Formats: sequence, structure tokens, C-alpha cells
Amino acid sequence: NQLTAVSCVLGLSAATTLSLGSWPALLLGALLLQLSIVADCADGQLARAKNLTSQWGEVFDHTSDDLTFLLVSFALGLTVWRSDFGFIGKLLLVTSSFGAALLLTASQYFYNEEYRTVAARGAGGGVWQDRQRILLAYRAQRRDWWGRLGGWLLRYYAFRLGLMHRGLVWLNPSRARLLGLRPVDVGGRRLYWELQAFPLWLWRLAGMSSVALLLVVACLSAMPLAFALLLALAGLPYSVWVLVLQRRADHRTLGAWSR
Repeated sequence: NQLTAVSCVLGLSAATTLSLGSWPALLLGALLLQLSIVADCADGQLARAKNLTSQWGEVFDHTSDDLTFLLVSFALGLTVWRSDFGFIGKLLLVTSSFGAALLLTASQYFYNEEYRTVAARGAGGGVWQDRQRILLAYRAQRRDWWGRLGGWLLRYYAFRLGLMHRGLVWLNPSRARLLGLRPVDVGGRRLYWELQAFPLWLWRLAGMSSVALLLVVACLSAMPLAFALLLALAGLPYSVWVLVLQRRADHRTLGAWSR
């Protein structure tokens, strides 16, 4: 949790600095963001290595990631808004680049968690079951002020998981039917891996860490606007392409598991 807190503070500092827009601010913001990425990647691995994982650590980690993501996105939006694209152009660029980043990072997390659940239990639904687990923890919270604060965090995290599940299942209806099937044997799990490996690799390739590293490079090059354009012009088509591949893989998996 301490390393997660450090990552969060570094991320918030990076967002604040990047919002200034000057070259020295971009340079400092990029360095702070890189340090935040390193701390964020290390906290979970360190916790697992020392067997210190906990539900609160999970909630704190992902909630702080969301806060950093939103504030850095806001800082990038300010940079776009200072450009000369005109009101409509700036609005389209801000919404499309933010949407691409959100879709890439959410999809990478969702499908990665679903794959882990299938690999471990032979059935999907990992993200939705995580939501149910968090809601049970929320109902068990104390009703004093500290318990209410923890309850607020748990409710937000449950909302986050539910929104992610509903949104990505809506984009991929085959996944909804796939997650409702009974557990499969080892052969079914192996088939799932064979069919899903390529789309899953593509999601991981363009996940949160990759997007953040691209932003670091863009800021070090004093080209944050180019980063927003790249997200808008390449990130959205990439997301649609991988969703189509994922849908095909889910459809084939669904047919094989249903037999």
C-alpha cells in the first residue's frame, strides 16, 4: 500500500505538472509519470512475492490508477485545448483520444482477468465475480466514519467493475453468452487459450502501461498533441479491430464449449 501511495502521489504530481504545458513542465511531468509507472508496476509484484496481497490493496491500487488516469487525461485535454484546431476539432480530438485510451486500458484489464479465471477454473466471469466479492465486503463495513470512507471506495470499485463488464459485454455479445456457460475441462481451457491468445496479446500490447509509456515519450519530445492525435487516429481503429478479432474468437469458443 505504501508503494501504491507513492505511485499515486507521483502520478498526481505528473498530471499537475503536465497541465502547465511548457517544455520544462513537460520534461518534469514525463519523468514523474515514468517513476509513477515503475512504482505502479512494482507494487503488485512485491506484494505477491512477500505474500502481502489483500482486498484493500487491490482496491487502493486500481482506484489510484483511475485517479491518475483521469487527471493525466485532463492535463492532456488542456494541451489539446490550447491548440488551433477550432472548437469542434478540439472537442472531437479530446473525446476520441480519451475514448481510445479508456477502451484500450479497460479492455486489456477485462480480457486479461477473464482469461485468468478460465485458466484457473475453466469458466469465465472473473470481473463480475470480483464485483460481487467487493459488494459483499461493502455490506460488511462498519458504520462509523472510517467504515463509511472504506465503503465509499468499495462502492466505487464495484461500480467500476460493473461498468467495465457491462460495457465490454455490450460491445461483444458473444462474450456475454460465453461467460454464462458451465465450467469446462482441461481440453476446453486449452482450446480457449489457442483461440484467444492472439486477441489477448494485442490487448496487452496496447494496455495502460504501453499508453503511458507513449505519453512519456511524447512529453519528452515536447509533442503531447501528437500523442493525442495518435490515440484518436490509430487507437480507436486498433480497438475496433481487436474487438472484432475477440468477437470471432469468442464465437468460435462458444460453439466449441456448447458442444
